[in-house]
Amino acid sequence: MSDFLPMAGASAVGSELFQTLGAIHASRANAHREKLENAISAGATTLEINLVHSHSLGARVGEHDMLSFFTDTSIDLNRALEFGHAAAANGAPAPSHGVLNNFGVGLKAFQAALGDRVQLLACTARRRGAGSYELGIARFGSAIDAYFAAQHGSARLRIHRAGCRVRLERDGSLRIDTSVPASDPPLAGRSPLEEAQAARMALLHAPSPWAGESEMLVPVAQLVDRLDVAAAEGEAQPCGTIFIYHSDGRTPLPYALRVEEGQGGHDEDASSEQVAGRLFVLDKDGRTKDLAHSLESAYILNESDALVQAWRKEGVGSLNPPAMPSVLVQGVALDFARHAWTVESERTQPSLLIPVRVDGCAAPIAFMRCCFLALSTEDGKKRKGKSTVKSDRRWLHGQKLDGAYLVMHGRKVINDSPHSLWDGSVFEEHTSNIKNFYTATIAGGVFTRAQYANLTTYWAAGADLAATPPELDFEHFQKWSMRNKAQALWPRCGFGCLALIHLNPSFFQLDASKTRVQRRECEATQGLSQRQLVQALRLSIAVWCCTNTPPELRLEPSARQRGGNNATAIVVVQEDGAPPPGRWQGLDANGIDSILQRRIEVYWAAERRFFAGTVVEYSDVSPPGAFEDGAQREHVHLIAYDDGEEVWEPLLQARWHFLNENGVRVDKDFVVMAGGGERMIRTPP
Repeated sequence: MSDFLPMAGASAVGSELFQTLGAIHASRANAHREKLENAISAGATTLEINLVHSHSLGARVGEHDMLSFFTDTSIDLNRALEFGHAAAANGAPAPSHGVLNNFGVGLKAFQAALGDRVQLLACTARRRGAGSYELGIARFGSAIDAYFAAQHGSARLRIHRAGCRVRLERDGSLRIDTSVPASDPPLAGRSPLEEAQAARMALLHAPSPWAGESEMLVPVAQLVDRLDVAAAEGEAQPCGTIFIYHSDGRTPLPYALRVEEGQGGHDEDASSEQVAGRLFVLDKDGRTKDLAHSLESAYILNESDALVQAWRKEGVGSLNPPAMPSVLVQGVALDFARHAWTVESERTQPSLLIPVRVDGCAAPIAFMRCCFLALSTEDGKKRKGKSTVKSDRRWLHGQKLDGAYLVMHGRKVINDSPHSLWDGSVFEEHTSNIKNFYTATIAGGVFTRAQYANLTTYWAAGADLAATPPELDFEHFQKWSMRNKAQALWPRCGFGCLALIHLNPSFFQLDASKTRVQRRECEATQGLSQRQLVQALRLSIAVWCCTNTPPELRLEPSARQRGGNNATAIVVVQEDGAPPPGRWQGLDANGIDSILQRRIEVYWAAERRFFAGTVVEYSDVSPPGAFEDGAQREHVHLIAYDDGEEVWEPLLQARWHFLNENGVRVDKDFVVMAGGGERMIRTPP
């Protein structure tokens, strides 16, 4: 703050660069990570994000709501808003951080992601002592660009910024300070006074929602009040910065609020600055996304202790994760324990940190932890509350719940979807071979050397694969029984599990959007291709899955239990309490395997509804543990229900229907009476 200068400069590049910055983030929700990254880099302990009424920040009544970001840090607005390589007064290149200024690039990339008409007002403050402050204010956006273009009579817009110091008067009022001389040469040969006056004129006269100087300085006054409170609570030299994003008056910001039960709505006369409700951002694809949930997917809980020890054991320098600030979005405190990895790893014991290595590299390229997925979806939805023995995890792959989260610096999650490891999009490398493998091998129930070649091509990620690990060779795959191939092969190929991969920043770096992984160009990666690094990650996951047996994953029994699974068979009746009519012959114990691959629906009495599925297997005796009471039953069928669960059912003692290819019933209901009663059986149509 001490070197904050009056500034009214422009970049040496056209405003088309700002549009390019707006394309860095394909998702506006993802772009908010830039603000979190900047808060972390500035050492903030608090980040507060709020959609507020414009008049609460001193703007005119009736203006669109504004988005504010508060952090308990002060920043150098000169560097934060500096861009390009402007010439100094003597013609020499001026000191510039340009694209190397990660904070500044992140600031502009976020603003550009919201839209090229979105404006920024930034205020920063540091309390030196009682009545002594360092204060600054700056503006950035198309309104400032247009103002300077008009002043210079230029038809071409450039990226401009304007900023000044702010002075606290004896009477407690605030004024934009134009009397402080600059210590560095001003831009374009202007004197320090001219520089400050030009900046002040741009701040006040470029179109804005504020009527004048005192109104525009209301956010600065609010910062001063906040710092005084912090000082009274014992904080030494408290500081704070607020970034205010607002529209140019034509259209509102791309945000919406959904009012939850018990919350008030949008009231223009409300005394509170904060608008009630959860904050949603209107993304570029037209969908609204919960901003709190989006940010929660960007980081995992800190597991730095084990990670740091693992890196040090390998002789790698300290890779301590950065400290996370407490983050509030519209008053909602973010909980990074909600991340899918944290949820899944709490359900099943994950592996210890496993080094991932590449030939020719002394240090691991990553450390990996894996766990098998539970048989429920990420949101905890239970699947009929039923115990299961076999688990076909293909539905997990279809919903993109398997794969790996890639992490940098111990906490930052690069990819929102773990599935991106499989399709290669997170590495800017797309692989279609896995689709061929899935279609021809698993769905078709055939596993030949030709199909195995598809799988190894996928593992290779487009690079040469000299040899697969012995755990993954073709002969090992051939040992699995043909009957259970769909269930046994799928998780052993690396699916049906979730992995957390801590990438070594010596080998990997992020692209500008911070959502894709690139190979770092350095001595450590000489002779290694990006595809070889991807190959090592995929093979490591597959080897782990192949050498670790999935546990018997069962859901806890709930009230939704079908009566036919009880130890003593009972009479299944219709909803009205009367046994269903009808008598059918022809499906007895000798011909009961004739309905394999048929579509049926089975009635679950406790839920009072039918569940559709396919008969995929028959057994004379039920496998151990197939039923909750531990007893074995004769003549059972394995039903692959449409919701992904597989359950052994005693169809001779159950209520069910045949279905045609359109899912329509093609027979009547029936009942089985056990315990000495008469047995009524249907004849298949």
